[in-house]
Amino acid sequence: QTRQAAMGTDEGSFVPSATYHLTGDGDDLDRFDPDTVAGKLPQPERRVARVLNGVIGDAWAKIEERHPDVVVSLSGAQQKGRELETAAVATAVARPSSNVTAARWGGDGPAPVLVVGTAAGQVLLYEPVATTGYVQDAESQATLVPFEALDAEDAAENEEDEETEPAGPAPIGAVSAVSQREPNAPCRVVVAAADDSRVAVVEVYPSDCEEGPRLQLLTTIEAQSTASAVVLSRDGRWLAVASAENITLHRLPESQQQEEPAALGQISEEAAQEEFDASVAEIAKVAFVLPASGAVPTLHWVFATPMEATSLLVVKPDSHVVAKYGLRADAEDGGAPPLYAAWQMAANVSASCLLQDSDGTTSILALGLASGTVLLWDLQIDMCREVLKRHEKAVSALAVHRHKYLIAGAADGRVHIYDLAAGPNLSPQLIAVRSDLTAPVQDLACPRDAALAVARDGKGILALYDLARSALLGRLALGAGDR
Repeated sequence: QTRQAAMGTDEGSFVPSATYHLTGDGDDLDRFDPDTVAGKLPQPERRVARVLNGVIGDAWAKIEERHPDVVVSLSGAQQKGRELETAAVATAVARPSSNVTAARWGGDGPAPVLVVGTAAGQVLLYEPVATTGYVQDAESQATLVPFEALDAEDAAENEEDEETEPAGPAPIGAVSAVSQREPNAPCRVVVAAADDSRVAVVEVYPSDCEEGPRLQLLTTIEAQSTASAVVLSRDGRWLAVASAENITLHRLPESQQQEEPAALGQISEEAAQEEFDASVAEIAKVAFVLPASGAVPTLHWVFATPMEATSLLVVKPDSHVVAKYGLRADAEDGGAPPLYAAWQMAANVSASCLLQDSDGTTSILALGLASGTVLLWDLQIDMCREVLKRHEKAVSALAVHRHKYLIAGAADGRVHIYDLAAGPNLSPQLIAVRSDLTAPVQDLACPRDAALAVARDGKGILALYDLARSALLGRLALGAGDR
């Protein structure tokens, strides 16, 4: 960290101040730039610091010239690439028996999980394993096939007595985000079949749960057509299923915790199980319906409190309109939820992400437009709060690290990094413009517990960034077409 700062900033980024102080769990670190801090030292320490920084900087520049970093691919092949601060290396590689169709990381808590869907119809559970080596094989901790083959009798009924052979397990299509969870408690994920209308709600029990790790099928519901997206709220209590015909919203029961009400002497174990079974049966019942047309929309659940969904945002990539719907408990099931607000943008919305702090007091929707503009929309007052620096090309991806950093990627491969906490009253500052990717940025993601961001371009290159230093940590070549 010190030697890198001694060299000044690398091409494509700049350091706006001498000190970075990050607030939040696991982020309480002070980072200093020796070039600027040296001027505040007394003599003769100031002169000594400047001489040493210069010597270290020159030496490191020579080392990088003689030993340029490389881009590391999963196949082990090494390609000469741009000068990097660190080469990104895969520490573990999962090799399912069939092609991966979808994968989602989440769950938080002491044991975050990776849920993978495959073309063979399997849902696989992976948990991180500490390693000091480079590439190792990661084994799945649990496997579930949520969509069983239809038997001949059912197939005949569905096809009006025409002869049909039993279908195999349906390949997995869409996979939702993994819900949040408490320690020693399960989380939840939703998967959709790729070729038919079935949607499965799956309980995920990581290794810190009793009888974990395992996957348990909670229930299966039938959508009106093949689901193009399944969006689970972070508390696992609301599910949105988007298809070509409509968007259906479903209420889900709370996960069964380790301490059941029956164990606390409130109700009998049999009554608790009957109550839970009844609530599971209600999942198939549609709570609300929204019409759908055109491209698959992006859906965001908004919470008034940390674990209570109160509204749904619908962002259509082929439209200038963003709609906000309410989820009132007294609304009639099966109808359309009340429309709280609709906002007309100056251009098509090409990317979006939700910024919400832990207590639910601040909810900001970041919108990236095809014109290159990034807007910050305050959901408490339903008004635009900030218009951020414009990209030269359309904004193609957005991500946020807690309520501290906002990252915006564009079709020209550039990545903008904003410090959201730099100014009062949501006055974000642009702290870096990175130009490490040559193809359009297609995805951005930030882990919850580290100030890092991962960007993926259309050529299958991943770029890993240290947000606190606005620095590139390395790149990883996955190959074109990989997700």
